[in-house]
Amino acid sequence: MKVLIVGKNSYIGTSFIKYCSLNPNYRIEEFDSRNELTPQIYSGFDVVIHLAGIAHVSAKKSMKDMYMKINRDLANNSASYAKEAGVKKFIFMSSMIVYGEDESLRKEKHITLATKTNPNTFYGLSKLEADEYIQRLNCENFKTCVIRSPMVYGDDCKGNYPRLKKLGEKLPIIPKFENKRSVIRIDNLCKFFCTLIEDENLSGLFFPQDKEYMVTYKVMENARAQSGKKVRTTKLFNPLIRIASICIRQLRKMYGTKIYEIGNAHENGLVY
Repeated sequence: MKVLIVGKNSYIGTSFIKYCSLNPNYRIEEFDSRNELTPQIYSGFDVVIHLAGIAHVSAKKSMKDMYMKINRDLANNSASYAKEAGVKKFIFMSSMIVYGEDESLRKEKHITLATKTNPNTFYGLSKLEADEYIQRLNCENFKTCVIRSPMVYGDDCKGNYPRLKKLGEKLPIIPKFENKRSVIRIDNLCKFFCTLIEDENLSGLFFPQDKEYMVTYKVMENARAQSGKKVRTTKLFNPLIRIASICIRQLRKMYGTKIYEIGNAHENGLVY
């Protein structure tokens, strides 16, 4: 199986290459998306995994064109060229962000198949427009798989997860604020990629996640315990967190509840 990863040196891409390193059935190559895309790049590959994109969230209007150019136009061109070149399957990393950011700590977001997309950032909008375009390319000879991924975490990952761990190590007392977040560990995501690659008939929207939801304060507790420091928690700060979260987006992202419901809500909601 010959696989092309578009988006060189990404955390997910390098993790997948490492995950498959002992599997002789996989031949994986990477393409640096900063170079010009052409249909010829995709020639001879069975599967393309498109990981290129910018992931930070910004509300600045000046960033809109960049989001659209990289997250939407690049992905759309990549899928179109892959189809033109005769690639059998195209896997696109969309995001849970297409359902919008956390709006209030008092309002839990439980996402099912009936939940409508509602992006409220340029990042979310650019991901959704690529997501929907790529779904429309799906046909008998060109299967598309769109993954609306929750947060990906694991060893050496970047982003919010390592920040939470560092915060847990620093805080002498950890706020015991109950919440739930859908997440997926990197090795589970890599396993899921293999499932999509090896079953040629699989296509559509997918919502993979770990069996257990992440609880923010427990991540910080574990990080502090692993560093050998005494763990103390309290609910005294919870009212302040709720008030401050009205103005501070990062607190809503940290302590909000945003989950894919486990069970029959998602026919493609694989749980690991």
